[in-house]
Amino acid sequence: MKLIKILTIIGLASMVVFACSDKSQTTGQTEQSTEQQAAEVAQQATPEAQPAPTETAEIDGMVTQTEKGLALVSDAGTYIISGEDLSDMIGKKVKVTGAIAETDGTQIIRVTSVSPME
Repeated sequence: MKLIKILTIIGLASMVVFACSDKSQTTGQTEQSTEQQAAEVAQQATPEAQPAPTETAEIDGMVTQTEKGLALVSDAGTYIISGEDLSDMIGKKVKVTGAIAETDGTQIIRVTSVSPME
């Protein structure tokens, strides 16, 4: 589902970049490819790319599916998971290390490492 959203954003961004490009550019100018521009626009439009990490933490919790996506539920709170696909760990306890940020009142953890707990 996330992949489809990302591809849709990249596709739309490509069309916008293509439609807005100046056709009178000289051939000697170096410019980014349309794909690079679309990727930058898509990254800026992705909500997960917006929040700046506020701290790095190691959190123990259970991976669960929520309406906002995968989340890590711990004693410290609930964190939406980004940066790694942990869908194969739903219902399992894990230890996650990552950068924590908050956007629109939602805690997000950008996972840098994960290990299952016993």
